[in-house]
Amino acid sequence: MPKIELPKPTVILGGGISASGKSTQFYPLVAKVADVGYLEKDVLNDEFLRQEGADTGGIRRYRWDGEILPRDDSRYFGEVKFQSYRFMLVFAKQQAELGNSSLLEGNYCKEIRQGYMGEVVEPFFDGVDCRIKILWCHAPQEVIRARCIRRAA
Repeated sequence: MPKIELPKPTVILGGGISASGKSTQFYPLVAKVADVGYLEKDVLNDEFLRQEGADTGGIRRYRWDGEILPRDDSRYFGEVKFQSYRFMLVFAKQQAELGNSSLLEGNYCKEIRQGYMGEVVEPFFDGVDCRIKILWCHAPQEVIRARCIRRAA
């Protein structure tokens, strides 16, 4: 089956609250679109919050196996949250400049209400020939509650 060809590089912000079905919907979508990169903010967060293992040194440093700091750690709110979103934009810009699209999966709820699109995203892509779109996931409250309980989140 041929993949969907987007007419020009497109940066897609895939948003929605936790347990709204973002990964369930976006991951299969990426498989159907040609020339698209996919990044999940949760994956980046986990790696940015990972601590070096006690015996990690030298080249083994690339094989970090230490604990992951919890998301309620001050380091997450002070650094990692913003590093993750910034890294995703850098990745998407690089992909757009190469003629590729990207889907950046994150929450984006608070960020969009605080002016993220106008103050951060649009200026970041100024001069880059690409489109910027938002795909938003929503699920009924009882579905979200059940998913959160299942995940113990």
